[in-house]
Amino acid sequence: MKKKNENKNILISVIMSEYNTDEHLLRESIESILKQTYKNIELVLIDDCGKNDVSKIAKEFNDDRIKVYRNEKNSGLVYSLNKSLELAKGEYVARMDTDDYSYNDRIEKQVKFILEHPEYTVVGTNADFYDGENITGRSYRHGEVDRKQVLNGNVLIHPSIMARKEAFLAVGGYPDYKRCEDYAMWIKLFVNGYKMYNMDDVLLRYHVSKDDYNKRTLKTRKGFFQLLKGDYKNLNPSKKQLLKMYTKTFIAGVIPPKVMYFIKKKRGVKYEKKTDWNGRM
Repeated sequence: MKKKNENKNILISVIMSEYNTDEHLLRESIESILKQTYKNIELVLIDDCGKNDVSKIAKEFNDDRIKVYRNEKNSGLVYSLNKSLELAKGEYVARMDTDDYSYNDRIEKQVKFILEHPEYTVVGTNADFYDGENITGRSYRHGEVDRKQVLNGNVLIHPSIMARKEAFLAVGGYPDYKRCEDYAMWIKLFVNGYKMYNMDDVLLRYHVSKDDYNKRTLKTRKGFFQLLKGDYKNLNPSKKQLLKMYTKTFIAGVIPPKVMYFIKKKRGVKYEKKTDWNGRM
């Protein structure tokens, strides 16, 4: 186990890819990383050639921990994430989406956990669900990720994770499955013997809006169907399990976005008290 003062010397690379994020949310997201109680951070921000002037926005913070890299053309999330993995200088990487918000002790708590539990390669957290105006619920995942969870797609909240970079690179980086590259990564890691864990702590404000669900059509589920035909079979699912996942994917693509949004909101743990945005009640 590493001593407390040694923990602070470990560089954490926070990797993000930006494409047409609402500027207000983008600024909040960047700020949430820069305000972390854990300071030895670099923010690897990939500009995927959207409408925002990412370099200009980054300069507003006057913080040399932000590293902006612009793609030559719009190349998509998978390409940008793999590029950020290669550019990251840290031994550990933390994911972050440009419309989410990390509570200020997120990185500190994850560093402490992952160093005290070296058997785990990837560590995720719970999150508050945020619709752009209000926090509507909370996730409730905890404990080591097992085969059943991987088979059913109930694994990790992608923008909440911290991981050993070498493991991501060892399995070839993020697989090129659109809109489910994170799930494909969890499958590859699990199949290759890497362990994953969900911390009890709520360390992320996870942006889930109606607009997000408007993009989740049967057409955009193509990547998921490809995954089921490909890497998913490495889990050796039963015919019944495979049929279940095909059915689940199809239904998710044909149900009206408003209904799916309502269902997801209901799945969160409700609570009455307001959060102070540090992940505490």
